[in-house]
Amino acid sequence: MLDLPGDALAETGDGLAIFQALTDLLAAHQVRPYAGPVTFVRGDGTPVERWRATLGSITVHPVDADHYAIIRAPELAGVLDADP
Repeated sequence: MLDLPGDALAETGDGLAIFQALTDLLAAHQVRPYAGPVTFVRGDGTPVERWRATLGSITVHPVDADHYAIIRAPELAGVLDADP
């Protein structure tokens, strides 16, 4: 058994349970086509091509940020300014 301080083991257990639940949901998900308009906010290096197969009309709005930084200021301002 790991020797973790305080509630770290309980928090880790909760995190693992959440991860497992999300993994189960992802495995059961079936992708279906969507014909409506989509604004794809694209961070650096984010592939768009695989989305085109399931989306009807897609407008790509590039922002200067990676996948994780895209939701932090100041990059978030670029996301909020994306044309719908």
